[in-house]
Amino acid sequence: MTVKILSSTTTFKGVSYNTNKMQSGKGELMKFKNFGYLQSAQKVTPAEMKIFLKAHSNRNTRVQNKQFHAMNSCKEREYNKKELTKMAEKWLEKMGYGDNPYLIVFHGDTKNNHVHMVPGWV
Repeated sequence: MTVKILSSTTTFKGVSYNTNKMQSGKGELMKFKNFGYLQSAQKVTPAEMKIFLKAHSNRNTRVQNKQFHAMNSCKEREYNKKELTKMAEKWLEKMGYGDNPYLIVFHGDTKNNHVHMVPGWV
């Protein structure tokens, strides 16, 4: 199991990257948590996710790059999407992101199954 820290930006490119994967059928939203009023919406757009994450992260003025983006990957198909999602949830919890809004997206379009984690900072 490997966790890789990806880009940290002010624009939430990780949301765009992952929602594009979902729209093209190469990604699947596994977890969408702590998004307040958006939790009960029938359909949430990438723009709405970004607006919520920016507003949430702007509460801490010390943080410059509001997006945190990480990937949890296994060797080939060692773990399935549900197992990887559970591992990602535990990792986010241990890293202190469990109460923050976050999304977890499964990608099975490469040699190795993996999930992307995009939480907002506080």
